[in-house]
Amino acid sequence: MFGYLLNLNKKRSDKKKLLSFYGEVYKNWESYHVMHQRGYYQSFVLTEWEKAQVNSLITLEEPLLTYHSILDEFNRKLADFVEYEKWYVADMNNKTKDNAEILHSKKNDVITYFKKIGPVVTAARDSLRAQLQRMRMILPGVR
Repeated sequence: MFGYLLNLNKKRSDKKKLLSFYGEVYKNWESYHVMHQRGYYQSFVLTEWEKAQVNSLITLEEPLLTYHSILDEFNRKLADFVEYEKWYVADMNNKTKDNAEILHSKKNDVITYFKKIGPVVTAARDSLRAQLQRMRMILPGVR
């Protein structure tokens, strides 16, 4: 009886983690569209990824694996650009033609990489949604 309750509690916990992960994927999908419309970029949230990775209820299909690697790389590129931009703006001696070219190339890298994200985030959202619907954790037609 005690083992049954432990197993039930673990399944409940795993389901909560999965739903939190789906919420994060969905929010990143929404954030992508907002950033695309505004042209202002910020880091994507990837906090639930580690919890979902060890979850036994879900299989991390290719769209989800690609999702994490691309968003993580985008976050690194964006952080590198922002750090360089802060350094560039901090002192007048840093504002040389060479440094400006580096700054613009870093910005272009961020913009170019951002263009790859849309289909990946959409595929990850759809893949995870399909898995959760098969598990009857969310209803068809629910965001």
